[in-house]
Amino acid sequence: MKLPNGYGTYYKLKGKRRKPWRVRVTIGWDENGKQIFKNLGCFESQPEALKQLELYHSNPLIIDNQTITFKEIYDIWSQEKFKNLSNSSIDGYKNAFNYCEELWNLPFEQIKLKSLQDIVNKADGKLATQKKIKGLFGLLYDYGMANDIVIKKYSDYIILGEQKEKIIRITFSEEEIDLLWENVNLIPFIDTVLILIYTGMRPSELLKMKKDNVFLNDNYMIGGSKTEAGINRIIPIHKRIKPLIEKWYNNSKSKYLIYNNANNRICYQNYIGRNWANIIETLNLKHNPYDCRHTFATRMDDAGANKLCIKLIMGHSINDVTDKVYTHKKIEQLIEAVNLLK
Repeated sequence: MKLPNGYGTYYKLKGKRRKPWRVRVTIGWDENGKQIFKNLGCFESQPEALKQLELYHSNPLIIDNQTITFKEIYDIWSQEKFKNLSNSSIDGYKNAFNYCEELWNLPFEQIKLKSLQDIVNKADGKLATQKKIKGLFGLLYDYGMANDIVIKKYSDYIILGEQKEKIIRITFSEEEIDLLWENVNLIPFIDTVLILIYTGMRPSELLKMKKDNVFLNDNYMIGGSKTEAGINRIIPIHKRIKPLIEKWYNNSKSKYLIYNNANNRICYQNYIGRNWANIIETLNLKHNPYDCRHTFATRMDDAGANKLCIKLIMGHSINDVTDKVYTHKKIEQLIEAVNLLK
């Protein structure tokens, strides 16, 4: 019997077994694109195996609502929830989920308040992150209660910390930018730092950039996130970083401009924890990724670029009614503006 794609499978194990028919379903894919399976058990006959598979699809939580793990309930919840969310909202929940790694394999029903509070406390001083984690917990508990997995919503009792001192953005000096150029062919991913500095993109925007939105012949890209003004904006390519972008564009079959060894999109946390950290440590610099965006804005202003052009390139909202309604900047003007940078 041929089953629908993505429905799951059952097959007979080798050897003499009392229950030779194994049932499993795909619950996701790892960063290399390999399927992650969930075993639903072994059964004496083929009809029993098929029945178990049908039962799972009628309600995945019926089968193991006492042992379903934190990760499993997240996978089931997110598969439905993410259909109606923006990419930026999805990334926010994924980042919150990554903070919870020590809970992933624990039965959801057995997780208590202290474990949840400990996760939130680890984001000490990052109030926005704490709120996102608590929000994710709340949604998972709502889902768990609706499906009779839990009877108490522990997320309601989580205490958030206080926002610590505001992060100070430090621009890259011209000497530091020169240092980056001097090492552009020596340190992996150092070219991505220069691309960020010369485009004003957020790190997450660069990592999500697809080749289909890169127009090398016309010297611009289309991308962005966060706000209405920031999504699908024109991002001009500075003449100096064009060879860097061309190299990424031509060296892989990946659909993403920036990619990992498996030609897949790089997770933001991996980029920061591995690639960025290695560059900063090797060159003995003291910067975080968002300093690149701040550096772009500062250098553009110092170069005398049109302020409206700067806002359009960076995806900032335009409050001036005259600029917003009557002034239209062509792609060529944005490219000219960004090429004021040396």
